[in-house]
Amino acid sequence: MAEGGEEQPKPATQEETQETYKVVQVIRGGKVQMQEAPVKAPGDGEVQVKVEACGVTAADWQLRHGQLKLATPPFVPGFQCSGTVEAVGDNVEAIQVGQRVLVVQRMNCWVERLVVPATDVYILPESLTFQEAAVLAFDYITAYLTLFRHANLQTGQGVLIHRASEGIGFAASQLAKTIPEVVVFGTAPEAQHDVIKENGVDHPIDSRAVDYDRIVRETSADGVDVVLEPVLGKESKKGVNLLKPLGTIVLYGAANSGGSGGFFSAAKQKLQATKFEGQILIDGNKSVAGVNAVHLLGSDIGRKIIKELLSLYEQGKIKPRVDSVFSFRKVADAQKKLHDGANVGAVVLVPVIEEEEKAIEEARQKAENERAERAARKSVRKANPASTSSKSDGEAKAEDEAKPEGEAKGEGEAKAEGEAKAEGEAKAEGEGKSADEEKPSGEDKPSDEAKAEGDSKPAETSGDSEKEEPPKQAEVKKEDEDAKQDESKKEDGEGTAASEGGDKE
Repeated sequence: MAEGGEEQPKPATQEETQETYKVVQVIRGGKVQMQEAPVKAPGDGEVQVKVEACGVTAADWQLRHGQLKLATPPFVPGFQCSGTVEAVGDNVEAIQVGQRVLVVQRMNCWVERLVVPATDVYILPESLTFQEAAVLAFDYITAYLTLFRHANLQTGQGVLIHRASEGIGFAASQLAKTIPEVVVFGTAPEAQHDVIKENGVDHPIDSRAVDYDRIVRETSADGVDVVLEPVLGKESKKGVNLLKPLGTIVLYGAANSGGSGGFFSAAKQKLQATKFEGQILIDGNKSVAGVNAVHLLGSDIGRKIIKELLSLYEQGKIKPRVDSVFSFRKVADAQKKLHDGANVGAVVLVPVIEEEEKAIEEARQKAENERAERAARKSVRKANPASTSSKSDGEAKAEDEAKPEGEAKGEGEAKAEGEAKAEGEAKAEGEGKSADEEKPSGEDKPSDEAKAEGDSKPAETSGDSEKEEPPKQAEVKKEDEDAKQDESKKEDGEGTAASEGGDKE
């Protein structure tokens, strides 16, 4: 409390003042979800980056399914991303706010914002897009290590690159062509052969061909100097047999591992692991090497290779190809496409896709409006119980139920009244005929009135006039006619016309 009893405002807590950002997280069982995390300010020697694009690699799949043991769930995958510098900490001089950069580190890159050491941040060339930069590091580092550090590819040599249309194979094809007169054999689905030829493959081979080694020897009888092999098992031994003396096969990844981790997946990988007999390698003057770029990220070797790759890009010797782009919400689809080998080039993640977010927001707003309308109706019913819609609904229901019954009753009564009226008219007509017998002939109605009366009767009976007249009524009419003929033979034409009018009725 301050002097005078006034309470001073409490300082805002860190949680109250910080923004949040989207982050992709792997949880138990290899499931992925999108979470929100608080934005942290960069510390000493650190840089804060707003992420625009993230690269997706085979190593991310292995990490998610427990085949690459770097962390236990929950954790954030991603080894590479690109974006714009938002803030820098103390003692950071080479990186400035607003610069476009590439970030390469061991995990934690599938985020909307991140804080990293300035040593893991690389300034991008102006012509390199965010999406291209996001896939430049991992695939190209792996390809660089296989070709130049392990295999020591030289001028005029031959190299076989499996899966030449996918991320690492696509990068290796470009890098191999930076060495003069190198001949590149590459496997890929036949539909992708035109693409890989444009990318540097001299001799495309259908990836479904089981005898690819024979196809290679048709062009190069002695085989090749380098084989890049992502599939472990018997294919690796076939690759060793293709090597020339002093040749090297480089193993990387585990494209045939699949699965979701666990005991059985580990056992499968162990059974598929290639076992090379040392004497065969010695006698053939051949060598076997392995590459896992994950363990070199953040090292001096890794940093040096990244700088070399950026230089090769600026020289126009390499250029990443982006196959497809997915939002953080579709990360599982992105990984599946990569794992299934359905990509030509690299797969990229972005925090949001505007059209997708717009559709989600519209659906959310629609659901919110519907909830508000339901709440408003409920409030009205509570505020006016005497005239609530529920009572009105009950009364309306009762009226609806009663209405058909009343209508049916009215129809029955109308029919009964019609029949009674018809019967009464028929009876009255008969009595009228009897009375006519007693009337003098002079009192008969004029023929015009009789005719008019005869014309009006069918409408009054509501259709009963179409029924046959009862026999008794016909007899009365006949007797009436006979009596009139006997007693009034000299009657004028008017009386006769009236009798004929009665017959017509």
